[in-house]
Amino acid sequence: MNGDRGTSPVLVKALLDCYGVTDPAVREDVLDLVRADQAQRQKWWVITAMRVDLDAKQVEDLVDVRMNRQALLVRDDAPKLWAVIDEAAFRRIESRPNVLKEQLGHLLDAEPRTNITLQLLPFAVGFHPGLYRSFMLMGFPEPSPDLVWVENLTNSVYFEGSDDVGRYVHRG
Repeated sequence: MNGDRGTSPVLVKALLDCYGVTDPAVREDVLDLVRADQAQRQKWWVITAMRVDLDAKQVEDLVDVRMNRQALLVRDDAPKLWAVIDEAAFRRIESRPNVLKEQLGHLLDAEPRTNITLQLLPFAVGFHPGLYRSFMLMGFPEPSPDLVWVENLTNSVYFEGSDDVGRYVHRG
C-alpha cells in the first residue's frame, strides 16, 4: 500500500465502529477529514467540460467556491438545503461509472443530515416548470428578504423582489 487511494466515509464509519469510537463530535471530525480528502481528489474536468472558456486558475477558484459552500452544510449551525435534482444530471455522467459512483456516494453521505433534503425529479414526471433554468431559493430570517440566485454562463444574478421570488417559488 502506498497511500495514494484515499478512503470513503462508509469504510471510515465501519472502522470507527470497529474501534469503538462513539463520540459524535470525534466521528464527525474524522469524517470531515475524509470528505476534505475526497474533495481535493475530485477531478476538475467535470467542470472544465462545461466551462471550456475558463483557464486553470479560474477553474480552481470555482472549485474552491463550491467546496467552501459545501463545507457550510456540515457545520453545527448549518443552513438547510433542499435540492431537486433532475434525472438528466445523473444520465449525463452514467457513461463514466466512476464519476457517477462518486457523485451518488457523495449524495448518500449527505442524506442522513437533518439539514439536507434531496429529491430526484424523474423523467416520468414529464415537463416541469422548474426545469426551465436552474435556480436557488434562499430564505433568511427577518428582516432580510428571501432571494433567488440564478447562475448564468458568465455571471450570477440575484432577485429579491417579492414578485420575482414568488414566481420562482411557484416554479419549484
